[in-house]
Amino acid sequence: MRKWGLRIVGTLNILMALYGVCYFWVHLSWNWHRLPPFSRAGVWAAFFCLTGLTLTLVAALTYFGWRLLRADSAALRGAAILFGLEILYILIDLIVFSTIITLSGMVDPRVNSFWQMSFDAMLPQMLTGYPVLGLIAMIAMRPRRHALATSG
Repeated sequence: MRKWGLRIVGTLNILMALYGVCYFWVHLSWNWHRLPPFSRAGVWAAFFCLTGLTLTLVAALTYFGWRLLRADSAALRGAAILFGLEILYILIDLIVFSTIITLSGMVDPRVNSFWQMSFDAMLPQMLTGYPVLGLIAMIAMRPRRHALATSG
């Protein structure tokens, strides 16, 4: 049962990552010609940093998905940490970009919507709550201490 659980979560990790990257690519390519010209280098630097961080998390999701697909139980801890980081990243995105920057008017709304595109690779996970479900699954599948003590 545990081996199949690892494989199911691994498959879902890979599917979520693929769907997220495809969504990011399509959304960016559809809107690329409609973007206003941003002459400040800081706007582009922030976009590339946020995009790099998002794609790193998605790449790590794929890596742990592959390890879980092979039923590698040593990947449970790393996947749980990754899901926790993704939850934190989504919360920071929602608090900082969707609330503080938008309501305070610190940044031009066009720049804020441009920065929001950098989070598109995580959008399928945000909408489905997958990091929370994945973290619960990783906690449920971890080996029990009493089972380890009696199995030796």
